[in-house]
Amino acid sequence: MRDAISKRQQQVDANYEYFKSILPGILHVHKNKFALLQNCEVRGYYDALADALEAAHAFCPEGDYSVQEVSNRVIDLGHFSHVDPLI
Repeated sequence: MRDAISKRQQQVDANYEYFKSILPGILHVHKNKFALLQNCEVRGYYDALADALEAAHAFCPEGDYSVQEVSNRVIDLGHFSHVDPLI
């Protein structure tokens, strides 16, 4: 189980690094939309988080995806920014 969580975390981390690298180029076109990412590729942009999650369940049944809001705001999730997923 730990290996599955580790692999999923690696995928999330890789998707996030990819997202940060493309953000300057997509911000003006897709601002305030939600990007569905899988394997360091954008699968689509959605107006609402619920729409992105619905698409994720259809396109990524293995659960190997990330969703990021296209925004230049930094959001502090407080405690959740620092939670160990294995706890």
